[in-house]
Amino acid sequence: MIRQAVSLFLLCLMSMAWSGFVAAEAPAVGRDLYYKALAEVRAGKLEKAEGILNHLSEELSSDPFADDALLELARMAEEELAQPLMAIKRYALLVKRYPASRLARRAQARGDFLKQHAAGKPDVYGQYQEIMKRGLSQNLTQIDVELRALLDKHPDFSLAPQGYLWLAGRWASVGQSARAKALYEGIIQDHPDAPAAATSLLALAELARGEGDIEAAEFAYARLARLGGETWRGAVEEGRRRLGQLGQRRLVMWLGLGSWALVVLGMCLGLAWALKRGKLCLRHLRRPPLEGLFFLLLMAVLLWMTHGRANQAHETLWWLTGSSLLLMWPAAILLRGIRPNRLGMVFWCFSLLLGWAGAVVASVGLAGMSGQVLHTFVHGLG
Repeated sequence: MIRQAVSLFLLCLMSMAWSGFVAAEAPAVGRDLYYKALAEVRAGKLEKAEGILNHLSEELSSDPFADDALLELARMAEEELAQPLMAIKRYALLVKRYPASRLARRAQARGDFLKQHAAGKPDVYGQYQEIMKRGLSQNLTQIDVELRALLDKHPDFSLAPQGYLWLAGRWASVGQSARAKALYEGIIQDHPDAPAAATSLLALAELARGEGDIEAAEFAYARLARLGGETWRGAVEEGRRRLGQLGQRRLVMWLGLGSWALVVLGMCLGLAWALKRGKLCLRHLRRPPLEGLFFLLLMAVLLWMTHGRANQAHETLWWLTGSSLLLMWPAAILLRGIRPNRLGMVFWCFSLLLGWAGAVVASVGLAGMSGQVLHTFVHGLG
């Protein structure tokens, strides 16, 4: 009796192990086929990939990777083969066949998108997708010509505003702000009711803020507040807050520049007074001060260290080098010429520190690093 019970128990264990082995091996067939198809897609062998995916989705429709295969077939039809109508059918088939799949919601959303934008003009949508696919790898000027030609020929194409918006963003990303602004303005004028119009106004405001044009940025935010309504209120408030910070930083920069200029002017007037009184002669002006040469050597090392690595820091150092030398040169010569008393020495040191502090503030502001420096002071290096 005991032997029979043990045998039955071992038999159950073997059955369970075999069931687990089969269950573990079953997905491996579909998984291997699916990833093999993806490799063929990456290699550009679309027909071969499509055959593997069709086999997986039709012959092995109960495999856990069958819905993945069907989704990839729909994506290929849309993006690789420029056949949006076929993609719509495949997305719909996935939703119908696998309603409980984690991919069903994505397929439904993408199918609805294609029905809205591609069903009426499948050929135009196919050309649009093909241009967008090449947009990040080919010459931007050529892509601009092709996309404009397509959208100008089909102005009622529903994705035209998004196409122009994408093109404007690409021009802005390569520093061609004039072209980007023209495209943004065109979207606002030709498609005022499209969501891309509000996005264009926000982009115009951000471009103007980045260029330091506070008036143009404020004008764009005001237009966005009128056009975007409640939807864009948060973006407008945040943009205006940053704009206020930009105005404050610009004021600080000009105060720093003014204090530096005032001290330099005072040093130059002091030199002129010393020359007139005979305390200095022209040969003193021709002889470079030793501390200026040491400072120039130090700044040359720092400029070399930041070259090609930290552009804003490099620019800040350039501004600081020039402004400091213009301050240090007359100050050092004047100090040797007039040999001030204790009170004069205190005034001279205070003036030099004020001028150099102004030079630092102005250099940081001119290089656009005021925000980073302020953040570092407030929050630390971490």
